[in-house]
Amino acid sequence: MVLKAASIRTGYYYNALEPYIHFVPFMEKHKDDIVEAIQWARANDEEAQKIARRGVEFAKEHLARPARLCYLFRLLTHLSKQYRYPVSCQRRKLCVPLVEELKYMSRFEKTAGTCNYKELLEKYATDELSAAPDDSAFEELYSQHEDPLHWPRDDVFVEELTRGRQQQ
Repeated sequence: MVLKAASIRTGYYYNALEPYIHFVPFMEKHKDDIVEAIQWARANDEEAQKIARRGVEFAKEHLARPARLCYLFRLLTHLSKQYRYPVSCQRRKLCVPLVEELKYMSRFEKTAGTCNYKELLEKYATDELSAAPDDSAFEELYSQHEDPLHWPRDDVFVEELTRGRQQQ
């Protein structure tokens, strides 16, 4: 079960979290009310387990990598509309327009069912000038994704890659 401290900091998903639905709040009444939160959880074990399950489900749906990528796509799309100059990949060795990455993810076996890519692409990518026709860039992106030097996915992947090289 998640115990969440009150804070002035915020995450993109905080507005969707509900106290005693997804987490048990503390540091709301005073700085030491974590003891009260733990006592409440112990006294209400069944409800605490329900909160824990709902918290896990929330995290799987909203905090997993595909959900974060959906959020980032929307954020970057909105921010890109604020630019006063054209964004270009012409001088970059490896540059994939976000719309192409999303099209790739919508077809790639491991990510295809993790986000409503069709909705995202229909809503945000219909007038994207950098987009390749249909899925014509899929094979090229697939080979780039398979090359570990192009796409270190996360710290765990980089550690595994580094360990593999050290063992050789």
